[in-house]
Formats: sequence, structure tokens, C-alpha cells
Amino acid sequence: MGHIITKLKHLEKSSPESEVELSSKSEEPTRSDLHTLIGKYQAEGHKIQINVLSLDGGGTRGHMSIKVLCQLITEIYLPDIKEFDPDNQEHKKLFVQGQSEFTDEFDYFVGTSTGGLIAFCLAIKHDLFNIKEIYEDAKRYFKSQWFTYFGPLDRDKYDPTPIYNKIDEIIGTIKLKNGKRLTAEDATLLDIHNLLNPNCTINDDTSELHRQYHSKWLEFVDDLSNPSCIQREKVLLITAYNTTTDSMTIFNTSYAEHWGYRIADVLKATMAAPTFFRPCTMYKRKKVNNHFERDSNDETFIDGGVFANDPELAALWVQDVIMQKYQSTIGRVVICIGYYNSREDCWSICLWTVHVV
Repeated sequence: MGHIITKLKHLEKSSPESEVELSSKSEEPTRSDLHTLIGKYQAEGHKIQINVLSLDGGGTRGHMSIKVLCQLITEIYLPDIKEFDPDNQEHKKLFVQGQSEFTDEFDYFVGTSTGGLIAFCLAIKHDLFNIKEIYEDAKRYFKSQWFTYFGPLDRDKYDPTPIYNKIDEIIGTIKLKNGKRLTAEDATLLDIHNLLNPNCTINDDTSELHRQYHSKWLEFVDDLSNPSCIQREKVLLITAYNTTTDSMTIFNTSYAEHWGYRIADVLKATMAAPTFFRPCTMYKRKKVNNHFERDSNDETFIDGGVFANDPELAALWVQDVIMQKYQSTIGRVVICIGYYNSREDCWSICLWTVHVV
């Protein structure tokens, strides 16, 4: 993780701040400096550090996030290649390996809207250059359907079919450790949990037994009588807003209550930016005799950016809860990549106004 931070600072063309030295010759440290040092020493003492990669939303501006990621991976893991050529098969093979090493550095992947799709692709180690085409060929994936006289007053701006098909295609490339090939029709958050944690897989039949360990926490206690015995899992967090219950939702691959949701629905929900794409209606499922059955009522979701335009705060909030629960300090390294500007996330104007009223 250290080399990634160093490279980011280099790309940002900023020099690292000098560390404060507590010695008789140094100037008196500020309160902020002391808090920083205390936090650092406590984190080192507990030997707990969580690395978070967060991707902001922003529609087609996700192209900038992918460009930053590609440059970061190329410069860190392909130092011998002076000019990277994405059309060169050898270069591409090395890039995929570098991307895999890059994602291995992180414990949490969190994203909102288009950042949710990018975070998902990073978590499952899907080739970034494959999804880069979404943003480079934006007219193909974001087709306007404001052809009527009323335009935005009676429908969302874009036809979601192309981007939905791309999401389904990406999910179809996933193969689990047991050889199971996933499809958009049946892949759930439990499947993604098993993909991220191949040595801690949970099947549908035994999922109920694991619910005591997989609550809302992102750290899991193996021995309930011994809170110091903690096992960490790799986690994917994707935000969305539940308009049915008027509540915020942080879909979590290690939260048992979310295992029944299809990952395709979750990705379509987080990208349902009001006025741009239609809301996503979905429900939880459970497997009975090898067949999925409905396990909840319909719920309608929209883009998580309406409450979490900075999705890294979702992961940090849960980590603060962990600190309170286990009365321990957690060292955190957070890398947030996004386009920082005002967003234009809305619903179809008529529908959005009706629901707000």
C-alpha cells in the first residue's frame, strides 16, 4: 500500500508533509499533530489496518477515474514498459496481472453510481480496459430517448438497455473457485462474497448458520466469547437509496441480510440516477431445491449519490462502529478516486417532483 500512496503523491505533484519529531530541538507540536501521532501509534500497536478503495459517481466522468487507475497500475506494476500499448497483447497481459496485484492491496471496495460499477469490476478483477469502452463510446451506452414533445417531463433521459446488457455481460465472465459460472439471472451478493473470499465460502444451504457472524459489522468474530479473535473478509459496498422505505442502503457482500439480492439488480440500482435512468425495482431471493424463490416484497431503488456522493464515508462510518464495538483502534488508508464537481443526478422531472412532494 505504501508504494501506491507514494505514486499517487507523485502523480498529484505534491510533496509529502514532513513528519513531526517529538524532541527537545523540535518546535512545540500542534494539537492536530499530537492527535495524528497518537492515532498512528495506537494503530501500530493494535496491528489493525484497513485499506479502502472508493470510487465516486458522476456518469461518463467515470472515464477520468478509470484513466487515473490505469495510469496508476501501469506506473507501479509495469515500470519496464516505457510506452504502454493497450492493443499489445503482452502489455495487456502484464496489465491484467498488475491490476490483480493492485486490487489485492485493498480490504474494502466501495462505490456510488458509475463508481459502484467500477468498484465492482475492480473487486472481481475484471479488465479495466473492457469497461473503459463504456465511457469512450458513450453515445452507444447512453442513448437519449427524449424524442417526444414533453421530453424529460414524461420519461428518463437515457435508454438503460445498453448499459444493462453490459452489466449482464460482465457478470457472465465470473467463475467461482468451485467452477460455477455465474449469470446475471442468478448471481447474488452471496456469490460475490464467495468470489472475494474463496477460503471462506458459504453456500445457500448453510447461509443461515453464518448469520450470527455476518451482521452489519465488517469485521467478524469467530469465537463469540472472545472478541479479540477477529477474521477480516474482503468486502464490496455499493450504495443506493430505497424509495419504497425512504431509507439509505449500503449493499454489503458480507452482510447476510443482503445475500439474497442479485448483483445485477444492485448495480442497476446504484446507477439509476434520477432523470437519467429509470428507478430499479427488485426483491431478495432465496434458493429452495436449487431454484430461486421470492423472499421479500418489491423495493424500488435509485442512485446512491442522492445521499452518498462521497461513498468512502460509508466505509469509514462502519469502521467507526467497529472501533466502538471492539474498543480498539483501526488504522485506515483510504484512496478515493472521482471527479470533484457539482453533480446533476436527478430523476425524470415529473416523477422526481411527485416523489419529493
